[in-house]
Amino acid sequence: MTPKTILIVEDSLPVRDFIETSVLRPAGFATLVAGDGEEGLKVARAARPDLIVTDFHLPEMDGLAMVRQLRAERRCPPVILVTVEPSSALAGEARQAGVVEYLVKPFVADDLLAAVNRALGMEKMKAPG
Repeated sequence: MTPKTILIVEDSLPVRDFIETSVLRPAGFATLVAGDGEEGLKVARAARPDLIVTDFHLPEMDGLAMVRQLRAERRCPPVILVTVEPSSALAGEARQAGVVEYLVKPFVADDLLAAVNRALGMEKMKAPG
């Protein structure tokens, strides 16, 4: 079976490396990376990942703007938003944009992996088409 592909959109190299090499790859996921929102948008359009893990604060385009653009194009897989802001207003805005999970930094590997598995499980339950 082909592993699920997850796009990581994160401008902090240490955080991006942690997500990719300490959490996702050891769990058997294929990964793609982007360092800002514009690059994330381009990679998502071209590669059609199964899931996106994105930071909220990004250069060029924030994570929610990227999600909204992909949703408008009907090209958006499930999204996990990570941020340093534990804001209920931002969490609500994220849900309205279609984000399925919201994690506050710093988070531990197990929390991210659980969110990934929930997000991918949610995707499997969608009706076809």
